[in-house]
Amino acid sequence: MSLTNAEKEILEHLKTNEYVSPSTIENFARKLNEEGQGGELPIMLEEFVETKCPSCGADGRFKWHFLGRLAHPDWRSSWYVHPGQYFKERMKRVLRAGMSFGGSTLEEAKNRGEDGGLIGAIFSTIIGIAFMLPFSIAILPIQTIFSLRQEKAE
Repeated sequence: MSLTNAEKEILEHLKTNEYVSPSTIENFARKLNEEGQGGELPIMLEEFVETKCPSCGADGRFKWHFLGRLAHPDWRSSWYVHPGQYFKERMKRVLRAGMSFGGSTLEEAKNRGEDGGLIGAIFSTIIGIAFMLPFSIAILPIQTIFSLRQEKAE
């Protein structure tokens, strides 16, 4: 399955930018809707988190980096998200990874024409979550230290 022109343009923009403004997101949504691909935008934006820049207060989506570091290149500022938001985002990613693992197992079973694909998918989802969850919990104290030790914007 090949990408449409709008999808290529949006993915290229997201790959090369740390920040996406609300007006840019609206423009992306309009282009995708014109091509009948409106439901793709949330998937494309999954590496970005919606928040405000603490330096300038700009709303938008910022690219998620290790330990929840976000950056606003317009202000040359970066910060770590609050530990509560970090935990929430990590849990979303753990569940998404588990569901992806289970979904690929189910799809593989269907392609081979095997029975019992649903049970395999359930176990694969549990294994995927069990694999990701300990790391996410273990890294939470480290992220909390980074987050709480950063200088607060004035």
